[in-house]
Amino acid sequence: KVFLYGGALLAVYIGIDVAMTNGGNTQDTINYVISIIMLFMAPIMVVNCQMGVLVLLLGEMMDEKESKMKLMQIINGVSVPTYFFAAFCNAMICGTAVSVVLTIIFAVTSASSSNPLLIFLALQFNMMQMYAVAVCIASFCEKAKDSGGFVAVASFLPVVPMLLGGFLEESNELLFYGLGFLPTFGLSNLLQSVVALESPALSPQMQIVPGRGWSWGDTFFESVHKISDGDAERGIAVPAAGWLFLLLPLQTLFWLFIALRCEIRTLGGERLFHRISKSSPEVGSDTEIVLSISNMVKTFRRGKKDTFNAVDGLSLDVSKGEIFALLGHNGAGKTTAVQCLTGSVRMTAGNATVAGFSVLNNITAVRQRLGFCPQDNPLFPDITVDEHLQLFAGLRGVEHGSDSIEVLQALGIGDKRYSQCKALSGGQKRRLWVATSLLGRPPVIFMDEPTSGMDPQSRRELWDMMLDLKQKGHAIVFTTHYLEEADTLADRKAVLNKGKIQAFGTSLELKHQFGTGYHLRLAVKPDATDEQQQAIANIVRQFVPDAQDEDIENHEMMQAGDADKVLAFMLPFAAADSFGEMLTTLDGRRHLGILECELAMTSLDEVFMALEQQPEEGKEAGAAQVNVQVEPARPESWTPEARSEVQTVKILVYYLASALFVNKGTVMWTLLFPCFLIIYGDFMFAGITQPPPRDSVGNGSVFMLGLAGGIAAAGTTIGSVQDRVKKISSTMRSQGVSALAGASSTLILEYRAVLVTLFAVASSGITEQKVVTNGRVLPAIVAALLAPLPVIVCCLWIATKMSTVEGATKTAPTLQMLLGGIPGIAVGVLMGIEDTKDVAMILHAIFSVVNPFYALPGAFIGLRFCDAAPEEGGGGHSAIGWFSEWPVVLPIACTVLQTAVFAGLVFNATGPTAAECGAPLAGNEDDDVTQEADAVGKLSPEDAGFMYRNLRHAYKTPTGPVPAVQGISLAVRPGECFALLGPNGAGKTTTLACLTGEVLRPSSGDVFVAGHHVASNFGLASQHMGNCPQVDAIIDVLTGRQQLMLMGRLKGMPHASAVRESNRLLAALGFSDADADKAAEKYSGGMKRKLCLASALIGSRKALFLDEPSAAVDAAAKRYIWKVIKNREPNQSVIVTTHSMEEAEALADRLAIQVKGRLRCLGSPMHIKSRYGVGYQLELRIPLDQGQQDRRLERVNEFIQKLDLGAELVEQHHGRFLLQLPKSERGMAVLGRVL
Repeated sequence: KVFLYGGALLAVYIGIDVAMTNGGNTQDTINYVISIIMLFMAPIMVVNCQMGVLVLLLGEMMDEKESKMKLMQIINGVSVPTYFFAAFCNAMICGTAVSVVLTIIFAVTSASSSNPLLIFLALQFNMMQMYAVAVCIASFCEKAKDSGGFVAVASFLPVVPMLLGGFLEESNELLFYGLGFLPTFGLSNLLQSVVALESPALSPQMQIVPGRGWSWGDTFFESVHKISDGDAERGIAVPAAGWLFLLLPLQTLFWLFIALRCEIRTLGGERLFHRISKSSPEVGSDTEIVLSISNMVKTFRRGKKDTFNAVDGLSLDVSKGEIFALLGHNGAGKTTAVQCLTGSVRMTAGNATVAGFSVLNNITAVRQRLGFCPQDNPLFPDITVDEHLQLFAGLRGVEHGSDSIEVLQALGIGDKRYSQCKALSGGQKRRLWVATSLLGRPPVIFMDEPTSGMDPQSRRELWDMMLDLKQKGHAIVFTTHYLEEADTLADRKAVLNKGKIQAFGTSLELKHQFGTGYHLRLAVKPDATDEQQQAIANIVRQFVPDAQDEDIENHEMMQAGDADKVLAFMLPFAAADSFGEMLTTLDGRRHLGILECELAMTSLDEVFMALEQQPEEGKEAGAAQVNVQVEPARPESWTPEARSEVQTVKILVYYLASALFVNKGTVMWTLLFPCFLIIYGDFMFAGITQPPPRDSVGNGSVFMLGLAGGIAAAGTTIGSVQDRVKKISSTMRSQGVSALAGASSTLILEYRAVLVTLFAVASSGITEQKVVTNGRVLPAIVAALLAPLPVIVCCLWIATKMSTVEGATKTAPTLQMLLGGIPGIAVGVLMGIEDTKDVAMILHAIFSVVNPFYALPGAFIGLRFCDAAPEEGGGGHSAIGWFSEWPVVLPIACTVLQTAVFAGLVFNATGPTAAECGAPLAGNEDDDVTQEADAVGKLSPEDAGFMYRNLRHAYKTPTGPVPAVQGISLAVRPGECFALLGPNGAGKTTTLACLTGEVLRPSSGDVFVAGHHVASNFGLASQHMGNCPQVDAIIDVLTGRQQLMLMGRLKGMPHASAVRESNRLLAALGFSDADADKAAEKYSGGMKRKLCLASALIGSRKALFLDEPSAAVDAAAKRYIWKVIKNREPNQSVIVTTHSMEEAEALADRLAIQVKGRLRCLGSPMHIKSRYGVGYQLELRIPLDQGQQDRRLERVNEFIQKLDLGAELVEQHHGRFLLQLPKSERGMAVLGRVL
């Protein structure tokens, strides 16, 4: 960008020099006009070079902020001022190089007689201001995409100083220097003054010696008077460069101070010059309490007036060597509590101490004594694991040595020490952050959902590591939605609800307080008679008189058709001594049809559900409630409406437009701000260019016109990339919205930019510019109506070449400045010079053909510079006659051509290309998998809900093809629910991508949905799909109700039916009316997941594809989801991917386990258990007191040996021991003997 703008500046300078030297007209009006243009162009070009650095810095800052890497560095011991100045020095390394290049370019072009050191220092001071501005912008933006509008404003800032001076009189010097504290204002005006001192054409007007330049000598404070042709009321105020130079250090210090305050406010740091208090002594190594929270409160605003407490009076203590779990539903306040304790969010009231240091008063000392494992895995992708640990060891002030290597080995990633962080899997990244949290051996470690997204094996390996940390004396506080994990690991638990502790204690205490006893479940043969079942119940009550029948909720029962009948009983805690004899007796009555037995204490899941059902005083609308009753799905009560492409487009535009125009940010950045630029440019340039003739110097307004159009268009590119990354576009296509309908609706919505172009015509008329006189209004309006079309379609094509929202945010502003502003002003400048008009017309023709952003500025330039012969009775052409002038008609006509060309490029753009697959991997396949493949080969696609035959897919990578799916054949019958399990990287998501058309053409194989071949007939296949991808593919600006209404209407539902079904699904999934009418961007993760599922379910499509629908949701929300899935329409076929065997059993008729792209087993849950099961599991939970741990472990081993049943200890975590008992027909007798 430096060389781009520098080269443009050099080209303008050379063009002007040639015109003034060879034109022989140095005293006429045109030279004056040219010099005025140079007076504006030089500062604009130079400052915009520095704006390129601002865009780069802002992008990097937002990347660090959004990934939370910045916050993690602060939490790990770096003070906010230290981080600020370290980042400042890093930015200045790049900034200094840019300043040197700019100094050279500026010295060659516009300041050859001036002192280059002065120019360099001025540029460097401004570069420091640019860094400060970037910090301020980053502090107010939460996401990288949100910073795009601020970048557009920053790109406009250099234009303001050159224009604002035109309104200032000589008597307003105080105001002028006061405005110097605006970013880039001082430098821009300083450069104007330097150009004025250098310019021969301007020097006589200012009564100075021409070509003296600016130096340390007598020109340092040279007073450059207002440029004027004798009219004292008009002109340009050009201040003394010396005074502006002396103000630059003050401006820089001012902005750096503001930026530092923004950093401290954002990162929750201490006061700028705060010292760590010595009044609170550090807790010694023998102190038991290492974390103490006292009445902690954190209040947030909800709307303009309302407030709510995310944490409300939290008080608890955690001891040395204790594992403590914070539990609760989504939005209960767990993460906010951890944020308050780490200092990233300042608590509203109360206090907390870590190792004796106050979080409120000594946050630096606190951060030195805690470790933090975040949920998001923020990493610098290009550094190695070892370099990552070195970085954070340095931040914490500890050595990076053998201890870190041992931790890596213990966590199973020792071989990844020199691998780049971006090459690690999700589980490996979690382990790396566990290792990072241990640097310096902090007494307290916070872990935010440490096992989220891990497969079961990785999760258990991390459990072992956490228990090892406990043995070494570390206190661990962690949050989780896996209640089994909390039950296994945590010594004590606190269940939060609305920021308050709802329940507190050990697992046993919670179960006795909120549980109902033990669950006994007996599986009996499907043909067992009522008399046999009654006899079994009598035996149970013979030994446990208080036993009660237990109704198993439908969503918890096994879905499979071959599932056994289940008799369930609730047994009180007090009857535990009778269980052994009861089981032995039941084992002797096998003739009653008893097959299997399960005996378990109340689980934490049940405790959690019981707590959720407790009435709560002042319960707010929208809180989770597990007692919502889901109505069983009814057969279709509505007749699908035929949907033409036009009707689909109308539905999309109706719902999306209503949301877009109530979004203040959208209206501001795409409509109001561009209009402000246009009217500002028109009035400012009309004011500073009179006289000479304003129709010759309207280039500034043309520049502003192109810039305004580019700013509005930048949002189109960023929004399109965001839709693709969030899979909104692909999800809509998979549910029946064609590519043509989607692109057409986007074009119509983005066509709101026509309001900006029409406003440009009106503004030109108000300022009486030549462009709208003498019949020019009609061609100007036609150009305004057509100009947005190629710009929008071009932006959509550019978006197909970008892979991340962050990349689009960095690139789009540069493109809008390059394509929108520069061509118009360049052609305008050259047209103002007699000797370069031919060159200008050639460039005008080229830009009209190849640059879609040039259409409206080009049409305005053509109208301005085409002088038609006067007609009888008036001057110039008639309105129609202007269309005979090629400089006018060419940019207008090319809009149609450009729109067609870029539309073709958009529709032909494809995603990642599939790679050729090699030969199938050798190996014996499971018999069930082979039988399924044979059956699929003979099955007609019309007889299956959906099926794929010999499906194989590999991705192209720089190192070669990476296989994801390797020759799988599977058919899901109508009405069947199929579960697909497997570890991370097994190819489950890729399989669903092939089924839903996200991967439309896999490497090989055939995919059919509702009898239609997906690759060759995707339009018909997509009419039968409902898709819930792994990411939350929802439109943030829509409310939950609008989202479901949109999807229902797109799937052919009449309006009244869509209303009823939307309300039913929202109620079934636990949404209150307030939640349903709230924008989706304000939802928690669990609420977004439920809304995504509802979007797939609405419309009763025959094939449902659900990729981890219950991921990252709490226990109550998970059961909502199970209920809704099980109560779907009877003819709907479903495939669900999950890591939970419990979920698969509850939902699936059949399941398969996929590993490395291949199916390893397949069948009903009962079939899988009976074929691969190895007997009974016995789970023992024994309290392990610190002083008796070794003795208790010895007694467990003795107990196993005395059983003499071949029992094997397969898993041990804290006080939990899992024994595997061999398969035996006398299983219940064995269990009775054990008890």
